[in-house]
Amino acid sequence: MRNLFRRNAVAHPMIKPLRHGSRVVPVVYVEPGNPACQRTLAAFSAAGADVERVDITADTEAKDAVETAGYQRLPVVDTGSAIWSGHQAAAIRAFIETAGLNTKERTP
Repeated sequence: MRNLFRRNAVAHPMIKPLRHGSRVVPVVYVEPGNPACQRTLAAFSAAGADVERVDITADTEAKDAVETAGYQRLPVVDTGSAIWSGHQAAAIRAFIETAGLNTKERTP
């Protein structure tokens, strides 16, 4: 039986978030048409946060990395200090507040 709690990203390392000075650009692994992916991208966009969007339907290495790491829901978001899967409004708000971005917009 596969252990879903053990993350092994050695075989296919996931892309690390970029840093622009003190600003972090999160990596968001998405699948076009996925409602959770769309809500997550919209939340980052509403706050004025840049993200690196990785389409796992077009990038087989990225898809393999996400699967090898054990994630079963999309999107997978890596902010450099946290990684989560699925639309996590509270986690997005926490990133936005930590990054000092527009917190007046409501995160969907």
